[in-house]
Amino acid sequence: MKKQTAYILIVALIALQIYSLTQIISLQNDLENTQETLHSIDNRLNSQISNIYHTITKKLEEEASKIHTSSVTVGALNTDTLKVPITFTVEPKTITESLEVLLDFDGEIISLEQSGTQFFVTKDLGISETAFPKIILQDQGVKHLEEHRGLNVSRIKESIFPNIFAHFSGTTKYSSGEYSEKGFIDIEYIGANEDNYFKEMKYVVKVDNKKINEKMISIVDEKQNIDSISIEIDGEYSLEKGQTLTGNIVAIDALGFVHEYLVVHYVGDSNDQREPYSDKLSIKAPNGETVYLFDEMDYKNHN
Repeated sequence: MKKQTAYILIVALIALQIYSLTQIISLQNDLENTQETLHSIDNRLNSQISNIYHTITKKLEEEASKIHTSSVTVGALNTDTLKVPITFTVEPKTITESLEVLLDFDGEIISLEQSGTQFFVTKDLGISETAFPKIILQDQGVKHLEEHRGLNVSRIKESIFPNIFAHFSGTTKYSSGEYSEKGFIDIEYIGANEDNYFKEMKYVVKVDNKKINEKMISIVDEKQNIDSISIEIDGEYSLEKGQTLTGNIVAIDALGFVHEYLVVHYVGDSNDQREPYSDKLSIKAPNGETVYLFDEMDYKNHN
């Protein structure tokens, strides 16, 4: 009888321990869920507070500013000089007969012409150049300096050239001095405008920057503003240790500029492999001059 009672007590204790353990696990899960919920709420509140601060700061800057609006207009590329005319326009909140408006381009002071309530000037910039001039309002000897976001010029290339994005998906293999790749390259491209679009496109394989193979890519409608293409890749190439193989989309636009976009990068018999950056690109003019080259260090510093 005693043994039976002890057995029942042991079973009861085991059941109680199992129940307690289940409850503890359930409480831990509830606690983790509560912590995740609180963390999510905290992130949402921080984001909302940040947005409120940003909105208030922007409103205060607008109220303190003496400038009503400012803007830039990107003109057509001069294919001889490889320069682009950029028109800077400033509209002050208050205009007097003696008001002068000038722009300071890192020490180069340029006076603006007036047309109604607006002041403007056109300056030629290189395709890779950037500009964020300071506004100088000068009236009867009193000067006011101000920076205005509307005058920030940083992406001239994207305004005058068609853009291309490409990504390789598939498998690669390296064995006994042979590199093979099999899969697809998905390509999306966007025309800059009705006058500049891609006319020709191909996939080019290079070893140590020497072309060893190429495949033409059919463009159905050259002037279509946005399009996507998927091409099949199945190749095998000799690649010695330390040599670099690259796969590039090479496209020629309507102005004759050559765009080379890196999609595959492999170093023979090396563990130091990496995916190309999303905008690893170079652009060359018809005369062979490089007008744009992706700056890897600058990209790392700003991303």
